[in-house]
Amino acid sequence: MKKTFAFLLGISTFSCAFADSVTPIGTATFKNGVQIPAYAVRYQNPMEDGMTTSEGSCRQNACSFQFTVPAEQAPSLKLLKLDGISWILAPKDAIISRAEVGANGSAVLALKSTRANLSAYDSSACVGCALSAAAPYFDNAKRELEETFPGVDGDRPKKGLKSVRKDRTTAFYSYPANGRTTHGVAKLLDGKNPYDDVNFNKLEVTVDQKNKKLATTILNFYYFQNKQ
Repeated sequence: MKKTFAFLLGISTFSCAFADSVTPIGTATFKNGVQIPAYAVRYQNPMEDGMTTSEGSCRQNACSFQFTVPAEQAPSLKLLKLDGISWILAPKDAIISRAEVGANGSAVLALKSTRANLSAYDSSACVGCALSAAAPYFDNAKRELEETFPGVDGDRPKKGLKSVRKDRTTAFYSYPANGRTTHGVAKLLDGKNPYDDVNFNKLEVTVDQKNKKLATTILNFYYFQNKQ
């Protein structure tokens, strides 16, 4: 497998009001019968001149998930899809502050709301990006980065980072963030399995103590989609 190192290139930051940054694509249905409105995120396409609406539709049960969302949380949530990133549950009042998709497929999505701030990232085909971003959570990624890209430093761990490996490919973590706490889940595919590419993705949710259950639901749904 050819290894490459490239940063998130050819992307444009897209920031605007919620009404202008998404397109309604239907309603998602969850295991316990709750329904949540779904939206495709719009972003500036580096390969084209103009805005692109992320691919996604809730027709023909495409947005039917075998995942349980607490009924009391459902009315205050929405579902978002940005190309290159798994479906994201988010507070209904969340506003997109950053939506980027690179020419290499890597993607970033950031949202702000009164209840939680979210940040999602996927390295796509960029091996160096994956290993660098995964280094704070996976020792094997740090070693691979040092061996494959000598002299390239991985991302530095956040101050106060506490990380727990659920299995070889998944880590749950948290760290303090300006009086609140950032909770996250990180996923690394290191290319050791025959059909796996090297990839890293993560989702972070920053909340105060009273919104910790909301963060748990959002992160568990993300893990549900990426656990294979």
